[in-house]
Amino acid sequence: MSQVTRRIIFAFNAVSLLFTALLTIAHSQSSGGLEGSIAALAIDPQTPTTIYAGTGGGVFKSTDSGAHWSAMNIGLADLNVEAIAIDPRTPTTLYAGTYGGVFKSTDSGIHWTAVNTGLPANTHPYVLVIDSRTPTTLYMGSGDGVFKSSDGGAHWVAVNTGLTDTKINSLLIDPANPSVLYAGTGAGVCKSTDAGAHWIPHNVGLPDTAEISALVVAPTNPRTLYAGTLQGIYKSTDGGAHWSAMNTGLTDLNIEALAIDPRTATTLYGGTASGLHKSSDGGETWGALQLGGGHSPPSGTARVERQPRRAGSACRCPRKSDT
Repeated sequence: MSQVTRRIIFAFNAVSLLFTALLTIAHSQSSGGLEGSIAALAIDPQTPTTIYAGTGGGVFKSTDSGAHWSAMNIGLADLNVEAIAIDPRTPTTLYAGTYGGVFKSTDSGIHWTAVNTGLPANTHPYVLVIDSRTPTTLYMGSGDGVFKSSDGGAHWVAVNTGLTDTKINSLLIDPANPSVLYAGTGAGVCKSTDAGAHWIPHNVGLPDTAEISALVVAPTNPRTLYAGTLQGIYKSTDGGAHWSAMNTGLTDLNIEALAIDPRTATTLYGGTASGLHKSSDGGETWGALQLGGGHSPPSGTARVERQPRRAGSACRCPRKSDT
């Protein structure tokens, strides 16, 4: 089995875990000790019953698939946690993006240390992604653009050359080629083929200055992408070069979340403020979906941006408004 195939399978399995977590989190939140709006989820790649949640009240951890939660905030200078990422090879190492910058834990979230050297003061990380091939390489998307660390977060450098907008709502790493990245910005999609050194707009077919709220990639075909926007869902089958609207049946075009069923890549889910929608034909048509006794999922199940990696992937839910 080639390394590329192994990476794709690893990413495929990761999405399965995230998908399961999203469908169960609503039922465990109210009674298990998890507090505040959920902005991020991450699952331990080696122990998938261990889940981390980023909330407005800090980082919470569950070791029983979400039934019970405990706060893990020692060292966090800010409890507004927007993003969580887990090192896929060493899952005791985690990163949290907060309103106070990026924090790192090397003991499964018990203690946190700020790792902000090179980041602008008061930057708000919205998303964190880790290179599955070289986990000491990670990227952070924020209102100030994309930043890259090659030493496990110790130092960061801006990698914004070519970006048409520095408001980064989502980041995506190609599961077959970690040098290829996609950035969902406040004004469309940009793509890098050199690990973030340069970015090129890839917006043909998207609405003018479309704000990209979510990006996902088909786990078995990295050239197939889906973008969530304020004007609906768009699909690309050529690595982002061209996009087509996929909105038939959607009752709400303000897309806050996207997820792909890892078992069946033509099955997708789109989250909006009014509920969840499902497509069984690769986005061609959509129908409203209800969970758990006919109740629509809460807003905390919203944004899934698959950081095409592994079980350490993070789910990003609708973030709080910047202040």
